[in-house]
Amino acid sequence: MEDLEKVAQQILEEWPDKNLVFGINKLDAVVERAKKLGTTYFLVCGKSSNCSGLKERLDLKLSEIGAHKIGETTGAAPNSPLEDVARVKNELLALLTRPDFVISLGGGSLIDAVKASLVLESLGGFCDDFYGPGLVSQQLKLSGTELIPHCAIMTSSASAAHLTKYSNVTDLEKAQKKLIIDEAITPTISCFDYSETTTMDPDFTTTGALDGLGHLVEVYLGFDGESDQFELVEKVALTGFELIINALPVVLGNLGNITSRAHLGLATDLGGYAIMLGSTNGPHLNSFSLVDLMDHGVAVGILNPYYTYFFSEAVPERVQKLNAILNRAGYLNDNHVFESIGETYLYAIHDFMDRVGAVTKFSDVKGFEVSHIAKMLDAAKDPQLAVKLNAMPIRMSVGDVDVYMKSILNAAFSGSIKELKTLPV
Repeated sequence: MEDLEKVAQQILEEWPDKNLVFGINKLDAVVERAKKLGTTYFLVCGKSSNCSGLKERLDLKLSEIGAHKIGETTGAAPNSPLEDVARVKNELLALLTRPDFVISLGGGSLIDAVKASLVLESLGGFCDDFYGPGLVSQQLKLSGTELIPHCAIMTSSASAAHLTKYSNVTDLEKAQKKLIIDEAITPTISCFDYSETTTMDPDFTTTGALDGLGHLVEVYLGFDGESDQFELVEKVALTGFELIINALPVVLGNLGNITSRAHLGLATDLGGYAIMLGSTNGPHLNSFSLVDLMDHGVAVGILNPYYTYFFSEAVPERVQKLNAILNRAGYLNDNHVFESIGETYLYAIHDFMDRVGAVTKFSDVKGFEVSHIAKMLDAAKDPQLAVKLNAMPIRMSVGDVDVYMKSILNAAFSGSIKELKTLPV
């Protein structure tokens, strides 16, 4: 694991984004970076950072370098509801003077909500106006305005929202999540002090790790093998995947294990790097329709094995490399002969999920109904989410959704792959 840790650190240190701060006890380093943004800031703070004393330590260190807080508000509810986005935007607009920078201090939902609120503060309108790729940059260019610089300080190993060009926001009335995708909303400065994750409870730790695992696997399987960046994507994905597979059971056995907490933090940061290089696909797309029922990471974790099985015929060498990692970690029974590489992965990753107490099929989720499958299929046809269909290693048209995606979702409901239909590769 020490070698994997060094590889992960090297990858992140070599990331072209020089405003990334990561590791243990990094508050001083991020404050030093923030000093370059100006002298006035507005703080959006999560509940856990308030309770842990992190907010007070941050405010104190910023005051010591001459920065002055001109406002503060609470963070966002899970899944970044539109109501929280609007509230933060309105509080920014109500300030007598525009701050030099905004700090988001908390988890992924809070950071995503701040990204969206900064868009609306600068450009007006509604989130609906910016769903999909590139629309924020387009409007900034037309209007001649700029977003307020954003310093994102992450406190949980999960979404890597502090690193990315994505803002996931949710219409609670429709129970549907959608995406703003734009380089312009990537935080100006990103920080993740892995020691702050020891307050994550076992369920949150597991679901966060499964979200990160989904980023890594989905991007890896869907990335163009002919691209000159494929070698980097593979290194990022396999390193992060192996860190999660090995570190998560250790952390669940000792929630205060800083070494393994750091490994999960590195892995989910690599997941953030992965989704800046490529895109997630099926599992993330479908999870956006389940916000009323389960945590995002739970949905991604359930869907990952079935989609990987579906994709395995198109990218067998890649799935085989994931299987090799699972084998090294002890999740493959040498006495059991599987019919395919995809089936091997499905059973091995389910073995891992059983070990960490994760749900492996929708029928085990309280409240899940057939109507949720219909909702996922309808959302998959939405043009604003088409980027996810296009990122699959086996491209799926809107016309394929009701046949092939439906069979994947049915398999994820029952836990059986017997009726899962595969598209010709």
